[in-house]
Amino acid sequence: MDVFRVNTGAGGPVRLKLNPLKTSRVAFNVYQFQPWQALGMHRHPACEEVFYVIEGRCRFYVGGESQTVGAGHAVHIPEGTMHAVLSCSAATLLSVQGPKPVTSIYAKGLEYFCPVCQLETPLPTGRRTGDVTRCPRCKAVLRLTEAGEAFDAVYISEGARA
Repeated sequence: MDVFRVNTGAGGPVRLKLNPLKTSRVAFNVYQFQPWQALGMHRHPACEEVFYVIEGRCRFYVGGESQTVGAGHAVHIPEGTMHAVLSCSAATLLSVQGPKPVTSIYAKGLEYFCPVCQLETPLPTGRRTGDVTRCPRCKAVLRLTEAGEAFDAVYISEGARA
């Protein structure tokens, strides 16, 4: 029996313990985030992924949706679906992907920098010029503008709803 103990002390840049348990059919990874760190928008063309939040809170961007979840929750990523993770606190996550081999294709342009707090934030797919969003860290309301291979964000207000 192979056993792996998850160390929940997050610190430093996003840390990844790649395959602490070796299997022939699934990849098992442990991510440790500091507050407001991101795993960029990407997809796995031939496998599914499940993230389990051990501690902390993270905002998951899956396809055209986003949701913040905390410890004890799991998020399923269907095969081929664009997804990203933004930590809202120090966080430790488990990731199980399969079947192997796992290939990751990263997207360009599905993020923006908040002009108020400078947080780089992933965007759900399907965003367009003129869409309004709210920065998850400082809560500023922002209008998005497509700018080549990325989005620019322009500050609108603190009080309006996104």
